[in-house]
Amino acid sequence: MEPQVEMMNVVLDTVESNIELFDMIRINGLPAGGGISCEISPGYNKDIYLNKQSSKVIPLLFLCKNMNQITALNTLCMIGNYLQGLKEYPNGTSFEWMNAAVSSEPSKVGQQEDGQYIYSCVVDITIYF
Repeated sequence: MEPQVEMMNVVLDTVESNIELFDMIRINGLPAGGGISCEISPGYNKDIYLNKQSSKVIPLLFLCKNMNQITALNTLCMIGNYLQGLKEYPNGTSFEWMNAAVSSEPSKVGQQEDGQYIYSCVVDITIYF
C-alpha cells in the first residue's frame, strides 16, 4: 500500500478510535441518508531531500451530511480540533506522520432538497516517506 493511502487509513482509524461520532467515516462518498466521508485532495511536496525521500502535505476533505445543521457542523469541528490538537501522531509502516492542521474550517456547503445540511472542512496532513 502506498504511503498516502496508508496515511488516510491511519488518520481515519485514529479519529474513529478517539472521537464518538454519530456514524463511521466512509471513503466512498457521502451516503444518501446522511453520514461522514473523507477523501484525499490534491497535495504537494513540502520538501524533497537528496535521498529522494520527501515530506508531503496531503489535504483530507471531510464532509458531513445531517438533517441537524448543528450536528453536521459540530462533527467536523470535533474531527478538525482533535487532529490539530494531537501532540503525538501514530506512524504507519510506510510513512511518518509529522503534523495535522485545519486549513479550511468547517463551513456550510449547502442544503439538499430533503432538508439535509452538508458541511465540509479540510485538514492538511504532513507525512514523510
